[in-house]
Amino acid sequence: MMDEPKTATDFLGLWDLHRLIDDFASGRTGELVGHVAFAIDGHYVRYGEKGRLVIPGQRDLHAERTNYWRDASEGNIEVLFQDRRPFHIIQLTAGCPSATHNCGADRYDVEYDFSAWPDWSAIWQVKGPRKDYRTTSTYRRRTEAA
Repeated sequence: MMDEPKTATDFLGLWDLHRLIDDFASGRTGELVGHVAFAIDGHYVRYGEKGRLVIPGQRDLHAERTNYWRDASEGNIEVLFQDRRPFHIIQLTAGCPSATHNCGADRYDVEYDFSAWPDWSAIWQVKGPRKDYRTTSTYRRRTEAA
């Protein structure tokens, strides 16, 4: 096991991504398989996610997401939406970093796990008037170019 990440630049590179999506309202489980590229973009580290989303009973979709990470106060990474509005803070010094983001009536709770670094995970619990799901994303650093 290597030391856990300390700054946003510790994530630079290409990562394999596997995400399970447990939709409690429909009783279905979806899956996203893809990759994430972390790269320097000005004063930020850009998180660029691409993958194939498979949900039973629906056609497969290409999924993409971009957000930006930057070092905040010591041991914290600020995560921003693609338009650079604040999203949440990752407290790398916390034993089990967690955060909450409220969006209207919806609540997004996340727990990160860096204990097996460089492998890591993020579990999101989402609740709202029309939302009730959990996503479990696991990330594994690629050791060769893809």
